Amino acid sequence: KNTYGIYIAFSSGWNRIFGNYLIGNSYNAYDLGLRNSWDNGITGNYYSDLGKVVYIPGGSGVDRHPLGIESANSDYDDPFS
Repeated sequence: KNTYGIYIAFSSGWNRIFGNYLIGNSYNAYDLGLRNSWDNGITGNYYSDLGKVVYIPGGSGVDRHPLGIESANSDYDDPFS
């Protein structure tokens, strides 16, 4: 089990992060950076601890379009479940 799926440092900003499958981490995402976007306006990321809107710890990041379980690859077996 990883501590962080994606960790964005304070010196990193203006990134667009989407289309990732963050599964089985202590923190699926952590963002200390400036104005990072966690979706592209249509598609976000898949989180194993999914909610309707995902607030990214560490800063003001929000994934407004998280991928639901129906978006996950049905052939993927989560080794942590």
